[in-house]
Amino acid sequence: MKYKPSNTQSIVLLLIVFSVIFILKTQSPEKYSNLKFTTRLGATSYNLLNKWHYKFNYLDGSVQGSFTAKNDHAKLLYSSNIEEGTIVFHLYEGSDSHFITLPVSNSIDSLTGVFEKGERYEIRAIATNAKGDFDFIME
Repeated sequence: MKYKPSNTQSIVLLLIVFSVIFILKTQSPEKYSNLKFTTRLGATSYNLLNKWHYKFNYLDGSVQGSFTAKNDHAKLLYSSNIEEGTIVFHLYEGSDSHFITLPVSNSIDSLTGVFEKGERYEIRAIATNAKGDFDFIME
């Protein structure tokens, strides 16, 4: 026979989990104050072969895609169609060195002359109550 916790046990377990989170946030607020959950509804995405496509009915939080420059003349093409809310795109060299903030654009824009062959780049999209889609391609 399988063990099934009672409703009381489930409630106690939830209270313990929330208490631990509360204690962590109050004991080290600077470390845990930036915790933000990403909410996605109706999201479809792929990030393959230096192409990143992301479409969503609702996005609040951050998502990221990665690319590798195949040569020193690599070009990043990007476009977005944001119907509601706001979104900001940040380009990072590696995963921790902020490189540039890219404008949101409903037409195709490009960024050239700044990529180094073999280097890995990451784009972080930070959305607030947004709906729409975006595409990035590194050639």
